[in-house]
Amino acid sequence: MRRAERIAAGWPGVRGVAAALAAACASGAAAPAQAQLGILGGYNRDSITDFSPAAGHSLTDQSDGYHLGVFYNLELGPLGIRPGVVYHQLPELVSETGGASVNGDVNVLELPLDIVVKIPARFLGPYAVFGPVFTFPSSSVPSINDALASAPTRFDIGVGLRISLGMTFWPEIRYGFSLGSLFNAEGLHIGGIPLDGEGDPRLDSFMFRLGVSL
Repeated sequence: MRRAERIAAGWPGVRGVAAALAAACASGAAAPAQAQLGILGGYNRDSITDFSPAAGHSLTDQSDGYHLGVFYNLELGPLGIRPGVVYHQLPELVSETGGASVNGDVNVLELPLDIVVKIPARFLGPYAVFGPVFTFPSSSVPSINDALASAPTRFDIGVGLRISLGMTFWPEIRYGFSLGSLFNAEGLHIGGIPLDGEGDPRLDSFMFRLGVSL
């Protein structure tokens, strides 16, 4: 089963989500739309997955970074649509082959399209969030940049709170599953030697994020 299918099958009921969205659209159709423009930032713990280096080869498997961006939140009753533009940085990526090493960064321009579903509660404003993230990675190191995929897609799921105190605060915890390879490992050359191993590295991300809107 392909990775995308495993994610769809394993996440709490895609059919249930579809039913919730249909109900949200029906109940929100008569409600006036509310829109908010905001900024966001946070911490990301990134993991390189689906790659096993061969003997004598290595690749960073985890890295800590940050992300910053803007978003536009459109509310239609219990349902929200929240596109954004995010800069996501992995400050350290180290690969080694035959004693030679390459250190570099990976910078990712992200275009998330979040679907926000409000969860009924007496206090605060809990919600679930999910949706695709279209990513465009680049690196300041030519050998890394040349090996990067053009536009791997990620799928994010998470939960958050909507807290209104004059301004609106959106604290969130979310996890992103990569649906495509970050780069072709054999395309990454270190001292003229390609990085060897099984699979093509994917980038999964755990994120703590705080958004602020007026």
